[in-house]
Amino acid sequence: MYTNVECFYDDIEDKWDLHSNILKDYILVNISVGLTRSKEMIKDVEDLYNTDKLKYYDAYRSSSCINHDIMCQGSLTQEIHARKMLGILLIAEKDKTLRNKVIKLLRKYYYLIYRAVKKCSNKEIIKRYLDMDVVEISTEKRLDGAVYLYFVMYCYTKKVDYNHISFIVNDIKNYCLYSPMTTDIHKEIDNNYKEIQDIKSLVKEHYGEFSNYKDILYCENDEVMDVDGIIENIFMINKIDITQFFDESEEINIDNIILACIKCGNKDLKTKDIMQGLVNGIYIQSFINEYKKARGTYYKNSQETLYFKLDTLEKKVNALESEHKEMKAKIDSLRSEKEAFDKTLSNEINKLNKVHNSEIFDVKKDMRILEHELDREKEYRAELNSLREYMFQVKNEYVPIKSDKDLDYYIKDKNILIIGGSKYWRMKFKEKYEQIRTLNGFNENFDTSILKNVDYVFFYTGLMSHSTYNKAMKIIRINQIKFGYIGKTNMDLVEEEIIEELKKCDIGRKANSSD
Repeated sequence: MYTNVECFYDDIEDKWDLHSNILKDYILVNISVGLTRSKEMIKDVEDLYNTDKLKYYDAYRSSSCINHDIMCQGSLTQEIHARKMLGILLIAEKDKTLRNKVIKLLRKYYYLIYRAVKKCSNKEIIKRYLDMDVVEISTEKRLDGAVYLYFVMYCYTKKVDYNHISFIVNDIKNYCLYSPMTTDIHKEIDNNYKEIQDIKSLVKEHYGEFSNYKDILYCENDEVMDVDGIIENIFMINKIDITQFFDESEEINIDNIILACIKCGNKDLKTKDIMQGLVNGIYIQSFINEYKKARGTYYKNSQETLYFKLDTLEKKVNALESEHKEMKAKIDSLRSEKEAFDKTLSNEINKLNKVHNSEIFDVKKDMRILEHELDREKEYRAELNSLREYMFQVKNEYVPIKSDKDLDYYIKDKNILIIGGSKYWRMKFKEKYEQIRTLNGFNENFDTSILKNVDYVFFYTGLMSHSTYNKAMKIIRINQIKFGYIGKTNMDLVEEEIIEELKKCDIGRKANSSD
């Protein structure tokens, strides 16, 4: 069993130059129309359709087959039921259970075709056509051919009458290429342009100029008025006012009506016959236009269409309501979470505030202690500065004992740094003792590396800023450098002071032991 029309087309190895979409649409629309030809057929189709109307409705509404020429060429009633059958066939393409029901339905009404496929013989079909006229044969062959192919696809594949299939495919091609139902009218008008213009000229010659259908209907010619009068009377009998029937917005193409006259094949048509054909054609074309509008209005506003639109809207509403409930539940859940979070956050903030306040209290307490210690340190520094100044004053007054050895002896191989004193005094001292380095006592930004590897530092506090002193003392304390103070300005007395300070540190004795 073939799975669908496309596979059937492929399985016969592209034997005929016919696109699978054309073949598929042809089979589906003909079967759809073929099962609407009797009340019993329509009842069976309705019963099957009503089992899942919405699914079948959606199927045929989304299919291009609903606009196929074969679907639209019959009555409105036929088209309505054919659409329903089309929806069933489309779903049956993939639904095996439904397809079996379709096959059962086709066997019921096209049993002769089923037997022909089963026996792989078309004799009974040909015999059936012998009792029909040409028009009936054309219609029956088209419908039977579609049913035949459907049975071949879904019932029998081992033994197939390819000759008969070839005849069916050729009929499909002929229908698609040469049937008036599939002909491009615009091309036909172009191809018959000369004949159309000749007929127009002939009509104008006998009945006068005309530019549209109104000029023809309302001319004063007796022949035209007779035909027009008969048609108007028919309308009157049926309680229709012909003057209200024509749509002012829709033009009737006279060329199409003349083309219909040409297609009759009678080249000996008289002017009177042509004019009658034009008048009748104008009315018939207006009827066709109204029918098409009524057909479109029906499908747009039919109870079934509105029902399914309403059903679709109800589903959308239900989906939105369901979504609304879910969103509301989520919102409620989020609100609960937010409330719990806010409560937790408030508790945490309170805890943090308590800890923070406690820390602030401790910090303030520590600050008070540090401020107290700072005040004491300031007092200590002030006392220390006073003491240093007092010591310097004492140093100024103190006269050191003259040493038996000179300063060179004590500073040999030693790194001595003197901080403070006037520039001249420092230069003079450095000229005499090159190994002794000096530093400006007011140079607050001095490089502390100068204190590296220094054995002893002397401060001349008389000419020195507190910041320079404090900066130097910080390094001295860290590196445990020995230090002392100079109070004299006289070079000889300063030398004796330095010797005396070095002796206190026992540097001199170390120097002696190294000799």
